[in-house]
Amino acid sequence: MNKLKKLFAVVTAILMLSFTGCNKSDNSSSVSEADLSSSKSVTANAVANSSEAETSSTIEINSEYFDADDLDTSFDDPDAEITLSGSTADIKGSGAEFADRKISITSGGTYVFSGTLDDGQIYVNTKEKVHIVLNSVNISCSDSSPVFIEDSDNAVITVCGENSLTDSADYVYETAENNEPDAVIYSKDDLSVNGSGTLNLTANYNEGLASKNDLRISGITLNVTSVGNSVKGKDSLAVMDAVINADSQSDGLKSSNAEETDKGYIAIESGEFNITAAQDAVQAETDLIVNGGTFIIKTGNGAGNSGSENVVSDSQMFGGRGGMAAEGNANQTEDSEKGLKAGRSLIINDGNISADCADDTVHSNDTAEINGGTLSLSSGDDGIHAGSQLDVNGGEITILKSYEGIESTVININDGKIHLTASDDGFNASEGSSDTDTGAQFGGGMGGGFGDVSENCILNINGGYIYVDAGGDGLDSNGVMNINGGTTLVDGPVNDGNGALDSGTEINVNGGTLIAAGSSGMAETPSDTSAQYSVAVSFEQSQEAGSLVSLQDEEGNSIITYSPSKTYSSVIISTPEIIQGGTYSVYYGGSCSGTETDGLYSGGNYSDGTLLETVTADSVVTQAGTGTLGTMGGGKGGMMQGGRKDFMQDGSQDFQGEMPDNMTPPDGNENGMTPPDGFGHGGMMPPDMGSDQSNL
Repeated sequence: MNKLKKLFAVVTAILMLSFTGCNKSDNSSSVSEADLSSSKSVTANAVANSSEAETSSTIEINSEYFDADDLDTSFDDPDAEITLSGSTADIKGSGAEFADRKISITSGGTYVFSGTLDDGQIYVNTKEKVHIVLNSVNISCSDSSPVFIEDSDNAVITVCGENSLTDSADYVYETAENNEPDAVIYSKDDLSVNGSGTLNLTANYNEGLASKNDLRISGITLNVTSVGNSVKGKDSLAVMDAVINADSQSDGLKSSNAEETDKGYIAIESGEFNITAAQDAVQAETDLIVNGGTFIIKTGNGAGNSGSENVVSDSQMFGGRGGMAAEGNANQTEDSEKGLKAGRSLIINDGNISADCADDTVHSNDTAEINGGTLSLSSGDDGIHAGSQLDVNGGEITILKSYEGIESTVININDGKIHLTASDDGFNASEGSSDTDTGAQFGGGMGGGFGDVSENCILNINGGYIYVDAGGDGLDSNGVMNINGGTTLVDGPVNDGNGALDSGTEINVNGGTLIAAGSSGMAETPSDTSAQYSVAVSFEQSQEAGSLVSLQDEEGNSIITYSPSKTYSSVIISTPEIIQGGTYSVYYGGSCSGTETDGLYSGGNYSDGTLLETVTADSVVTQAGTGTLGTMGGGKGGMMQGGRKDFMQDGSQDFQGEMPDNMTPPDGNENGMTPPDGFGHGGMMPPDMGSDQSNL
């Protein structure tokens, strides 16, 4: 984070400009976006005063990404005006010449282009600053880039009116070793593209708009159709107050410098982004920062054909981490088809993001931080994935579809509102596979593969509001799970191979409200190290989806009334209202006149229910009901530990409960199942396999 703080230090100087330039389509525009750690903001105000494509503007800048040159659209006194006419060009002024289909600019200055060039190129080669104005041009080139900036101290392209540039599928180079240029607009130096007009790029050879150094885009409407990346700034890419529509057979927006630690980043200040990409939509080699903007993203074939429906996989049936299946998501893509992707860190401060991706929708190989914004995500793999640590400090996140909802080694939920649906685990704190891993992962994998218990894996829920609908484990940590605050509702699995709560070591509930409903075979209760008391409810027979369960105090006041969305046979309830020594009654069925949100009722009266059991909270976890639970307090015992309060009278691990349906204990162990050597916690052998592992 020190590098990021240095990179995004507050720019103390305020630059004031007065200039003339392209006429805005409206009379004014303003942008104000949330900053990174309260250190960065951008505002832009423009007021039009001429019908002859001239605007008097004042720009105030407080951004590290944009400076005066990046936003300079003035061209009131150009060095040359160049009119394109089919196969010729009429040049009025100095610094440019036309020969052999090419307009060559060899001196610094401002050059205004208009008209149509049927087959030619704008070529820049000078050590000075060059400002190109595209004022309603149409340019095509049959063997190279329509615009090639080979050398310039600082190149700026200002876009006015409607402009269209197209290349061909074949480029001709002087030597076989040379492969530059390779984009419709290509710059070997820093490039800024600004203005208020529209730029249409059709890239038949490779990329649409590309710079080998830094690329800055502001103000314009950019429409790109490309066989390669649509927009690439190799060293960096920054966008402010622009509209970008990209249809790419590769990546949408990209920065690719992996050699320099302060390069390879993408910064989105504001704008509108509609990106359809065969691979990643927005891909930063190092850091990706989103301070605002509206995003509509689709990658690959989208999540609809990803196979992430709520079905029971082998990894779910046989216990997730310790189970039989290697890679649970059989339909995971081999190519990277992610939405927002960062190689080092990803930070979302604000914005409205809608993503439909065959792969992860939000992904960082290392760290990710979400501080605000509205995210609506559909993923064929993970909704949100961070390689090492994910912090959610705010925002509204809806994961409509995923294989696993949220995955990282360390997950910290501090605030915000999260709704997620996952066919496997909802939350998964695991030392999972990297971005390049696609096969089976022994010792920690993505999407329900093998995963060893590790002290590095931590799921912390410190605040916020969370609702989880999971086909596998609802909340899963290969290490410890700490619930310290907020509201967490889990509608977990309907199969006995998973649990609404699943930990590698312990589940500490120290505050907040927790309701976790699901099957019973692998259900875990909070650990006795928890600071807050819980009631674990179990049923001999599964209850129908929508059937109420209500916990009431001894005065008959409803503490919790909840309606799980799926069939369930166990419910874990923890709330500050459950106190040591208190007497509580558990009812099921009936009705409630209160207001229901995500199955949780507030207000109203509960009535006509059936009493399951009345219990006294003498211990941190008090069990109610006549059913059995798979595990108490996490740990490696799988089904050997836990059960009802009378199962461990002498502290031993003798299991007195019933086996889940269709499960047969190995010979010599009538009361429980012992996982084979080498299998992680929670692992269960499938029926009739005994201890023979030769076929694994």
